[in-house]
Amino acid sequence: MIQTYTDILPKDFCEYLMKRFDEQDNKDSSHGMFEQIEIDWKEEVESLITTTKRVADHYRSVYDPCGMMPYKRRIEGFRIKRYTPHVHRFPLHVDASSLESCTRYLAFLYYLNDSEAGTRFYGPSGVEPLTIEAKQGNLLVFPPMWMFPHEGIMPTEKPKYIMSTYLALYRDWE
Repeated sequence: MIQTYTDILPKDFCEYLMKRFDEQDNKDSSHGMFEQIEIDWKEEVESLITTTKRVADHYRSVYDPCGMMPYKRRIEGFRIKRYTPHVHRFPLHVDASSLESCTRYLAFLYYLNDSEAGTRFYGPSGVEPLTIEAKQGNLLVFPPMWMFPHEGIMPTEKPKYIMSTYLALYRDWE
């Protein structure tokens, strides 16, 4: 259920997103694990929503033969994160672990540049961890729940840029 889609974003679009990130003055680094911005650039977000929906439909066709994934869904905001070498990493966690995040059911992690520091998943006792390479333009999709604990590995050579979003249950009161 951990799926990598290759070459989902074109190289020039990834470069553009990283450049826009670097030019932003309002980066959030309050948590100390990375710097982050939520993008609200209309044209770019519309394109990313289309791509995310297309991949989600493919993922559903492969991993949900019984039709159990929710259809009333929303896409959370797109967030770009930068991990500085020898400074930032995202320790072992899951992305749906609180009342605020428990509606998330599918994670999307877009790699915006190549990095030696990918994402590592941990499974049941006795099973070797699975490390996914951070390759520009690739997209990692996985359920964000307790069965898929993972960490963002600390880069040592150059900054690592990722962009993330989630499919979440749609609640009528939002």
